Amino acid sequence: MTRIIAVTNQKGGVGKTTTTVNLGASLARMRRRVLLIDLDPQANATVGCGVERDALAGTVYQVLLGQAAISETIVTVSPGLDLLPAEHDLAGAQAELGGGSERTMTITACDKPLRPKPATIMCLSIAHRH
Repeated sequence: MTRIIAVTNQKGGVGKTTTTVNLGASLARMRRRVLLIDLDPQANATVGCGVERDALAGTVYQVLLGQAAISETIVTVSPGLDLLPAEHDLAGAQAELGGGSERTMTITACDKPLRPKPATIMCLSIAHRH
């Protein structure tokens, strides 16, 4: 059974990214398969996992817009720990999506401040459909 863990808080600087990356790494070391999805335009979880953004084939931004498949975009960070990386352009994705998108994805751990906005609601509500 897939479990979804969303690490959220409206306030910045409270440790969401640190908690998400370390929780994901710890679960992977316990032989759990983990997919971290970095939904922060600052891409701190992506950088925190040691991923070079310049070398990426794609990011969650392209996935949300339907321009790339999740399978082509996921980066293996370590055994059992995969990452769907972010980029700065993600800040404009909500406006481009218009809130009506029905994109499909699986979220295991999500690094995103919780705000009742269409992109956040979409990610949390359709994760089980993949």
